[in-house]
Amino acid sequence: MRFFMPRVWRCFSTLRNISDAEGEHILNRATQLMPASAEWLPAAAASALALAFILGSVAARSQLLPLAGPLDPAAESLVVALWFVLGASAIFFASWFLFNTLVMLVAIARDLRRLCCPKCRHPLQGLRVIFSRVDVQVPGDARVRCPECGRTWVLLEIGVSPADLVPFEQREVPRDLGRVRRQPRM
Repeated sequence: MRFFMPRVWRCFSTLRNISDAEGEHILNRATQLMPASAEWLPAAAASALALAFILGSVAARSQLLPLAGPLDPAAESLVVALWFVLGASAIFFASWFLFNTLVMLVAIARDLRRLCCPKCRHPLQGLRVIFSRVDVQVPGDARVRCPECGRTWVLLEIGVSPADLVPFEQREVPRDLGRVRRQPRM
């Protein structure tokens, strides 16, 4: 089960008008291309912040409890235990959510940079793919020419497929896709 995740692809101007399904697809592809260390980074950062909260609370305990007035020892230990548990849990989940969103933003930004010219960083999306053979399309044969610097790139060398270069606006699925098309009876 996945927790609530914001639609982080809406932060990028090129991805603002795509459907939620396409955005989820882009997010899934971007997270698959992330390094493995990025998966545990949000939990590690959230744990470190929760631990810092607990250590800071222990240090501040002697200063804050006398301000609350006289408490019996059982009530004081209950207040301290609830403060640690609730505070550390709230900080852990809030910071996990924040760091997880940040990791997803970085992953999508890296995936979008992959679709740019390696030399001048001009976006290659929407450009015509050039094949030198007319009859057979070999994966290593697909090329694209950057309009900014004029360099011709082999798509396989820069890690891009011809399907990646189709603009997001043109990737819509026809409404009748998957429906049974029946021939009219005569």
